[in-house]
Amino acid sequence: MRAAQLRSADGFTVVESLVAALLLVIGAIAVLSAFDGAQRASYRAEQAQVASDLAQRELEALRSIAYGELALSSTPTPTSATTDPRNRIVGSEFALNKEGTDLAAMAIDTTSGTVDPGPEAFNSGDVSGTVQRYIVWRNDPNCLDVLCGGQEDFKRAIVAVTIDASPAGGAQSYLELQSDMIDPNDSVGSNPNLPLLGDPTVAQQFWLSDEPCKGTGEPAHSAALSSHGVRNTFGTSCTGSNPAAINPPDALLTDAPTNLDATHDFSADLEPASPPTPAPVDAGLQFLVPDANGCSLKPNGSNGYKQQHIWVSRRLNGTAAYVLTGGATLKLWTRSIDDIMTPGKLCVILFERTETELLGVLSATVDTTIASATPTYSAWPRGQWQEFTVQLPYSALTLPRIGSVGNILNQRLGIAIGLDKQGSPSDQLMFQYDHVDFESRLEVETTTPIG
Repeated sequence: MRAAQLRSADGFTVVESLVAALLLVIGAIAVLSAFDGAQRASYRAEQAQVASDLAQRELEALRSIAYGELALSSTPTPTSATTDPRNRIVGSEFALNKEGTDLAAMAIDTTSGTVDPGPEAFNSGDVSGTVQRYIVWRNDPNCLDVLCGGQEDFKRAIVAVTIDASPAGGAQSYLELQSDMIDPNDSVGSNPNLPLLGDPTVAQQFWLSDEPCKGTGEPAHSAALSSHGVRNTFGTSCTGSNPAAINPPDALLTDAPTNLDATHDFSADLEPASPPTPAPVDAGLQFLVPDANGCSLKPNGSNGYKQQHIWVSRRLNGTAAYVLTGGATLKLWTRSIDDIMTPGKLCVILFERTETELLGVLSATVDTTIASATPTYSAWPRGQWQEFTVQLPYSALTLPRIGSVGNILNQRLGIAIGLDKQGSPSDQLMFQYDHVDFESRLEVETTTPIG
């Protein structure tokens, strides 16, 4: 009995202790590796966000430059490094594709040009890198050569942001954004020396705003936006002493937004049912998944206005016809709430709103679809805002101003945006607009731009 008691009091053997220590070390290494991987992923996401934000700000800064001064102030020097955008410089041309194709002549003016090509160093917290800028000439195939001679019909701006390689983030490919720049005065009316054989096509831009439309003219951008519940924008009138009672659409404005705070929630009544901890990232506008499949203007039901949102422009043909030459593009900034992984399918409808005005009183309103699109995305952007481009092709259309014995027909352009139930299983998608960094906007091709 004594020997058995002594044996039961024995401790771990040397072998058992070594095995336990080895298991402990292996576990610690696994935990540290996972922690290091998470840190690296977080830092790379931070780098990507900084690059995206910087590129957007640079493009908006280029938009604010007078068209005559929108040119490179010096000729950038090419390099053989494939990780550098200057690798795409061939003589006085720059390749618009990273593969080195689609060469375009650079707009260089050492006297009046105000755009420094760079590379220009930047630092944002613990992220550093360089930014490069290029301005090139483009040809407009829709404009007759007799009106738009040569290949210098409009300009395109390219911004490339390169993040410095680091132990935490590694080496990354540079991020690049491009945008066409149109001379606002480029029309036959502004140049009487051009023969009247047609007008050049320009891109008329309408920015999505968080302001109700007006009967005449446009509202001003709000100096300070605020969070609010989803507005019912299904109303047919932009006039009235009590706009809230008639549910006016929000306005498409011809001026770019000035707001610098992107934290506002335009659908504060549609918060996720069970928000996680910490509180979810929820800004901009959120849509409910529609009750029925398909894409239709103004879904039925009491919650229809929470499934689709409508914006309309100012009256376009108050004094003359407004000509649409056959194409529109929607630029829409979006991401998922709480960064969930989900597919999604948009429902986008471009429509014409005809207002019948009799003796100064609005008597009827009719909406007619011009074009629609239902793009599907297998993985919705998460972690950072991303810009979607939705093409809306249609045949050439003229919105005439017709008057007869006090009866006047005025037209507005409208855009309706929502989700298609067939490809959108989740309500947790949000859309940003009315912000200087997230300029959701509608661009239409026209020969009669308005101010």
